[in-house]
Amino acid sequence: MTDTMLGIDVSKKTLDANSARGQRKQSRTFANSAEGWQQMLTWLKAMGSKQAHVCMEATGHHSLGLALALHDAGHVVSVVNPAQIRDFARTKLGRNKTDKVDAALIREYAEMFMPEPWAPPSPAMRRLCRPKPQPASVRHLDRPADAHLQDRQCGAAVIALHAGAGSNALQPDRRGPRGAPQELWSTEAKTNRRGGHA
Repeated sequence: MTDTMLGIDVSKKTLDANSARGQRKQSRTFANSAEGWQQMLTWLKAMGSKQAHVCMEATGHHSLGLALALHDAGHVVSVVNPAQIRDFARTKLGRNKTDKVDAALIREYAEMFMPEPWAPPSPAMRRLCRPKPQPASVRHLDRPADAHLQDRQCGAAVIALHAGAGSNALQPDRRGPRGAPQELWSTEAKTNRRGGHA
């Protein structure tokens, strides 16, 4: 059973975290890097949390590494569609838009709706979406102009398609998670609705 609720606002460089353990609430900011993920795990341990329920938005590659680190450490991870957090925010009148406020909002969303756990993608899928390193001298010549968009789409699709049956990451926004190709998330959603048959 989880003992801490944690909302995380994920960006390319930083992670804004807001936790609630009983009546005690805390917030911290970490680097979105392997070192930052480890610091977050240490922070959770220091507050006495043995298993946290962590909620974050689906943001492709920016959230995948963190989700894997938390999952591998034994925490429950939920990855939700950003549209759901946006709709939930509309019910909270008079709130300023900052990363710290967003982290608290994500935590409150998780406390109210208890989104389903996310399941990590297979190693093969992770390799498929991993950018291939190139020499700096040819990187700008060989890499397609839309490659960065493709990377984001792949990462978002990995997050969405492995979020589990009935995942909140697939509902209800018809645009899908940020950048996720429509044919990927819509096929999965149809499969779930029909009981496993596309």
